[in-house]
Amino acid sequence: MKQLKKILHKVFRLSGRDFLPYTYENFYSIRRQKILANEGVNLVLDVGAHNGAYGQQLREEGFDGRIISFEPLSEVFQILKEKTEQDESWECEQFAVGDSIGESIINISGHLSSSSILSITERHVNASPSSNTVSTEKIKVVTLDSLKEQYISPDDKAFMKVDVQGYEKHVLNGASNTLHQIQMIEIELSLTKMYEDGPLLSEMLLHLDHLGYSLVAINQVFSDPDTGHMLQVDGVFIRK
Repeated sequence: MKQLKKILHKVFRLSGRDFLPYTYENFYSIRRQKILANEGVNLVLDVGAHNGAYGQQLREEGFDGRIISFEPLSEVFQILKEKTEQDESWECEQFAVGDSIGESIINISGHLSSSSILSITERHVNASPSSNTVSTEKIKVVTLDSLKEQYISPDDKAFMKVDVQGYEKHVLNGASNTLHQIQMIEIELSLTKMYEDGPLLSEMLLHLDHLGYSLVAINQVFSDPDTGHMLQVDGVFIRK
């Protein structure tokens, strides 16, 4: 059996693929679902939802609570909306979440999921040329605190996922009156400057520790294909 496994691995790797046992040790999504269940989360605030792939994955992994997705880009919001219409426990809103209420301009990347209110850096574009800015769009911005009464009940235990391309601290700063109900946060962390004025991993670790959260899981999300350097990871934090 061991010899057969070695042969299968070699065959798969020749095609640029491999196979692994579908366990929590090998798959981050399963580890995240374990943490969700252990923390008793019944509400997910999906900040920076893009086309709804994250919410879909949560459903596939077994999460059956409420999901509220926020996405400002018109193009992908329409795809997100179609997905939420098929799920009575999943809602969506077309705006960005930040630290103030008003309007802003978002820089639309050729790789749509890299779009950000902040300007993308040369380091990012060098690692992923398709991420270069191709256009802009005027968007609505709100704070999480302004949404609290609408979406969060006093007995909810919420999980907030933040995928906002360098705008993470703005999201947290606009949630000062809401964080006490957010049991768990998943947030993108940059090891090098990917967006102008965006915080680095070290800064975010200190900031989240100050807010009362401990890091419990990490998942690699973006590396430089030429150097192999890890550029961005997702970190899962739970309230202390």
